[in-house]
Amino acid sequence: MDAKKATSLFILFLLALAVGYITFNGIKSDSGHRVGRSPPNGLYPSSPSKYAELFDGVLRNYSTYYSMEDALYGEYLWGRLDYRTYNCTLTKNVTLLRGSVNHLVSLYKNLSRREVSEGSVVGVLLLGDLRVELSFLASSGGKELQYKTGEICILKGRLTNFDSFKKKALGVYGKPQFSYEKLLNLSLRLKREVGKTYGAPFSGEWPVETRFALQHFVYVASQNGTLLDSFMNGYDPEKSYNLMRTLLGELNENPYAKALFKPSIVYLSELWHEEYVESQDKAAVDDHYLRVFWAWYQLVKPEQFLG
Repeated sequence: MDAKKATSLFILFLLALAVGYITFNGIKSDSGHRVGRSPPNGLYPSSPSKYAELFDGVLRNYSTYYSMEDALYGEYLWGRLDYRTYNCTLTKNVTLLRGSVNHLVSLYKNLSRREVSEGSVVGVLLLGDLRVELSFLASSGGKELQYKTGEICILKGRLTNFDSFKKKALGVYGKPQFSYEKLLNLSLRLKREVGKTYGAPFSGEWPVETRFALQHFVYVASQNGTLLDSFMNGYDPEKSYNLMRTLLGELNENPYAKALFKPSIVYLSELWHEEYVESQDKAAVDDHYLRVFWAWYQLVKPEQFLG
């Protein structure tokens, strides 16, 4: 994949080549000027289609940069497990800070191997929720790290006390409505479809990367007509619209499925928005992203995860 093209389309997956931890990492760095914007006057038709209203309705819930940031690559499960406060004091010495981050990355990868070997849905999803934040810490320069000591402390507290947080998650959210086998099979399907463009997982384990890889699938499907066409059997825009509308409602009732799937739908809607406001053929943009959602849905089969 052309990294410059990916950047211009709101996704940058080569963030961490400089530090060597992340092969293909991120959808974040070029987002600041894109999210939370209102379309210029005249770019939306006076009576947008119900399809456009569906995509726009997803984005309407994230009207600021920070809320969109959280929706795309923030935490969906951790907010009810802790309040991001730890008694932790770190030096501003860049070398020591880098050592602390390196230790957290090793701990994260070790936990990822363990949770995958144990087949823990809760453990895998909790780690997947932290994936982007930790990978961006790993890719941060020395001066950046001096301003991220709070984030380092929070991640240290979470990873060193991971088992207690797993137990708390079960108390707060209950047991997942889907098995580890279903999560594993989804991650393997993703690996077959996007493994060549995604590269090696940051965590080292594909099940942990499922949420992130699903977002990457959305991007690849939106750009790769051959891949998109391979999922178009039975496509109908009305069916795709109804599936997306129904799924959005169901995810609100299932916190684990929401953590896994909602970021992809927000990301797809943001890609739709970027094209929609610039295109003269609004109906074609609607149809294209309904096709992308259809492909994503056929790959995911989310009804298996909703109980």
